[in-house]
Amino acid sequence: MGDEDAHFDHDQLEPFEQSTTTLTELMIQQLLLVKSTLCTFNETLTDVEYNEIKMREGLSHLQTYTATFGSQIENTTYLLSLKFAVENHIAKVLDASHAVLRTLDILVENIADAQKWSLPPRVMSSSQLVETLRSSIPSFAADTTLHFPFGKDYLHLIRGVFNK
Repeated sequence: MGDEDAHFDHDQLEPFEQSTTTLTELMIQQLLLVKSTLCTFNETLTDVEYNEIKMREGLSHLQTYTATFGSQIENTTYLLSLKFAVENHIAKVLDASHAVLRTLDILVENIADAQKWSLPPRVMSSSQLVETLRSSIPSFAADTTLHFPFGKDYLHLIRGVFNK
């Protein structure tokens, strides 16, 4: 019975040993599958972290560019406002220079008329002219001679003639 019992026990245990071997192989395959999945998941997390770093760098560059662009816009706006102010001043200076030229043209015409002894009334009244001339006498050079004296009596007489 020893042989038969051993053979019987062997026949009975062999399917269990084969099942155990198959179960062990299946568990090894399952562990390999889990390990492969975990490695893939780890690589995915590493890629996500890399992409996050790249996105932060990109956002940092974008923020720097936006700040630089904003300051450039501020500078451009300031320069444009400055340009408008300068152009406005230039326009005012041109207007003033045109007014001075018109006044000088009128003055030249009136000097020419005064040399002919005729003053048109459009410039100023004769009393204003005499008063202006009298107040500007200190500006004349010392050796300037006038065709008529500028004493008080003569000025009063001239005013009297012009006001009649």
